[in-house]
Amino acid sequence: MYRPEDWDSSDLPRIKAHLATCPGCRHVQEDFRQTGAAIRHLPTLTPPPEFRAAVMAAIREEARNQAPTLAEISRAVTNPEMPALPRLSRVAIRRGSGDVITPLRRSSARSVSARVALLAAAAVLLVSLIGARLISMLGPSALGGSAENLSNALQQHTTRYPLAGGYTLPTSAMATASWLVYTASNANQQTMIFAENRQSRRVMRLLPVPASATLTVRALTDRWVIWSLGTGTSSAPWRLYASSLTDAGAAAPLLLVDSTSTSPTTPVTLGGVWSGNDSVLVAGAPRSGAGELVKFDLSSGTPTSSVICHGQTSGDVLTDPTFDNGRYYWADVWFDSASGLHSSIWQGDDLGRDQQISQDQASFHPQVQSQTLVWVDVALSNLRQLAGTVGTITPDRDLQMLSVLSGTLDERNLGTGQEWQVSDAAEVPSIEVAGTLMLWQNGTRFHASSLNAGSLLPADSELQPATFASITGSTLVWTESSARDIFVYNAAA
Repeated sequence: MYRPEDWDSSDLPRIKAHLATCPGCRHVQEDFRQTGAAIRHLPTLTPPPEFRAAVMAAIREEARNQAPTLAEISRAVTNPEMPALPRLSRVAIRRGSGDVITPLRRSSARSVSARVALLAAAAVLLVSLIGARLISMLGPSALGGSAENLSNALQQHTTRYPLAGGYTLPTSAMATASWLVYTASNANQQTMIFAENRQSRRVMRLLPVPASATLTVRALTDRWVIWSLGTGTSSAPWRLYASSLTDAGAAAPLLLVDSTSTSPTTPVTLGGVWSGNDSVLVAGAPRSGAGELVKFDLSSGTPTSSVICHGQTSGDVLTDPTFDNGRYYWADVWFDSASGLHSSIWQGDDLGRDQQISQDQASFHPQVQSQTLVWVDVALSNLRQLAGTVGTITPDRDLQMLSVLSGTLDERNLGTGQEWQVSDAAEVPSIEVAGTLMLWQNGTRFHASSLNAGSLLPADSELQPATFASITGSTLVWTESSARDIFVYNAAA
């Protein structure tokens, strides 16, 4: 069975090449993938503290009751009159082409089956007694009550926030442990951006009057919210702002990008935003030339910018920036009329040392957190279907094509090089990784899981009716089409 984490990274291209030409192996692989995906999508249940306390109390009580029996068994097993266990001889184990791993050989032919049977019987007896006593002590009512407590515990993690007065349709939202920031429109199709302190529940408007253009929350920390006015495409003017989050009230936002600027480094196509502490990364493409990654420093209260890197070809667009462990990460996306859309993942630092870290040109929407790289691997056949497109291909058009792509959701440990598959289907624009969480969309269904652990969050079942969702740190946010509220789930609670 082919699992990327079982192989050295240098073997993966050869294995993938074989799968591309062998229908039989692909069929077997797909069967295993579907089975694995079904198992991963099973809900994760966390017993409440009272259930665990009842179980441990029952175990302690049973241990006290069985102490005399266990002592007798122990004395019988260690009786000096019984023959000692034979020693095992050491053998050298060689690994290499054609080598066989030799099993351990006993230095004596004397059988120990009687003693093994005695120990096994004692273990089975103890487990059976404890199990029977646990069931009798806990009873069906306790077990049923624990199931109800699990449901109640899930609800305690989720908080429902009603929209501010007069606004009925949430359009974007993010949350941290301290703040919930969202945009919402009213009956007149005007939009406002709000910041709500999650402890005091005080709500602030970040604009003096509602806007008629699109407002979108792009990134959020406990100190700053990064948001845009406009769609972020070159077809119409747009602006990117940073607003500080304090209980003192809404301050005037800081302008980061004005797409109408004549500066050659000003992005006119927005490919993605990332923020951490007082730093903001903006990926995109200028009016002409290669795509670029720009860094803004907000620590002084006046934004200062610097270009981190440029793309590889004129007319490409950089997307999905992140920063982790002293390195920048992004995707370089470009279109070729003969072979379709392409995307490669890059890594760089402040010294200008850039390198491609993806193994092909079909790796989209990278996200990096805690030395874990997550991306969507799109089948080459799906990318080639976009080839032959007539007309002018622009960075805006590249992003438009990205929005309809899907593929397998993969992870790689950047320290060990091991890779594994998270899901056999994920929409490219939906991938988000932050803190301890990962979010993706399969068709119309959102999924949320713990990063690295791979287990779905208890709140995953609540995402079924979600119309959009986002994550920040250990906080998951979503809205539903039938509700005028925003739901916030604290995974760390």
